Amino acid sequence: MVIAQLATGTGTASLSFEYRYKLNIIITDYADSEDAIMVPLLAWVQLHQRDLLDNPDLCKSGIGFDVDYNNHESIDIAITLALTERVVVKQAGAARLEVQHLAEPQMTTGYTDAFWQAYTGESLLAEWHTPANPE
Repeated sequence: MVIAQLATGTGTASLSFEYRYKLNIIITDYADSEDAIMVPLLAWVQLHQRDLLDNPDLCKSGIGFDVDYNNHESIDIAITLALTERVVVKQAGAARLEVQHLAEPQMTTGYTDAFWQAYTGESLLAEWHTPANPE
């Protein structure tokens, strides 16, 4: 679920802007380790929304979660991510505008292999694929 979506301008004469929105992920009746959710989520954030980890202000509020205990076996987890998407709008000839959604700046991380598995001891928590070109 996406909540509170809005667009902000760049403060220039350009029509370029940035989408800013909160993504709300709800997982119900979850009976496994929270690490199986958080480790792949942080790997995705590191690749696609790096500023949530690098910006001191966003580190405080960019990733949040709530946990409700249903019983001794399962929980409900609500995760909120403050996401952005940059959009460049350029004039491309007479009466024509070119709109381009920019990819996130890519830093080389230690997590760039194509396929990952996260373990606690011998117990497999999660598996995920990291594309070589995230665009």
